[in-house]
Amino acid sequence: MFLFFWKDIRNQAVAISQSPPMYVNFKPEFISSLLMIFPALWYSLGVNVVSQLACASGVHQMTSMSTSLSLNVVLNLRKLISLILSVLLFRNPITPNMTLGCMLVFLGTFAYTQASRKTQPATKAQTSSGAQQHTRSAKTIVKSNSIKPKGV
Repeated sequence: MFLFFWKDIRNQAVAISQSPPMYVNFKPEFISSLLMIFPALWYSLGVNVVSQLACASGVHQMTSMSTSLSLNVVLNLRKLISLILSVLLFRNPITPNMTLGCMLVFLGTFAYTQASRKTQPATKAQTSSGAQQHTRSAKTIVKSNSIKPKGV
């Protein structure tokens, strides 16, 4: 699949390799010298790949454990946090459309959490008593429909 783009990938790899080295001042000397060997953009690319892997696996796990609406709310909230971090860390300008979008995501998430609190399932005590009644009625049905043994 990437075979058609190998020239572009190679050119980008060369450009990334020519970025200035990453200077990190950790106490163990071997870690600091090891990180200085790598160009800064390779380090950033590696961190990005690892964080995307963690994020994608988390989304995959959440897909199997929650509804699609809950998943969409969480993903939208994650995008909102990314947007806020982008403004704070990289000094990206805040536009009116960005502000409106942030407010809509925040309000939608808040409304969803408030609505889901009102429709939460019954408490554990109510659920267990309902399950006991269901079990009793099932036993009654089985007893009334059971086949009597011969000779009785």
